Amino acid sequence: MDDRAYEILSDHVAPESIDPQMAGVPDAWPDLPAGVLFEIVTGYTNQLLAHDAGGPRPNVDALEALTATRLLIEQLTGSYAWLVEYARAEGESWSQVGAALGISKQAAYDRWAKYDQR
Repeated sequence: MDDRAYEILSDHVAPESIDPQMAGVPDAWPDLPAGVLFEIVTGYTNQLLAHDAGGPRPNVDALEALTATRLLIEQLTGSYAWLVEYARAEGESWSQVGAALGISKQAAYDRWAKYDQR
């Protein structure tokens, strides 16, 4: 089912966004730039919203959509480490990082301090 989900998500990425040799390789997905992930989320969401507004039915069934959504969440969750590192390098406090993540500053520190380069 994951292969079908990757295929679905690939439909929402501009071909120039991905190295053509990596486009069909699920192992390459964790290394996708944040902009490409955003492009996937936007395209996928727009297709579902268009259907809700009376547009054509998406070319996926509910289980495929659930699997694709799980994969997106996994990919986006993987971006936390470098985004926290980047925020800290820009001088953001643990309170600010925690607030951005919807958790306490202590929880943010406990989870992400190992990525802090300051």
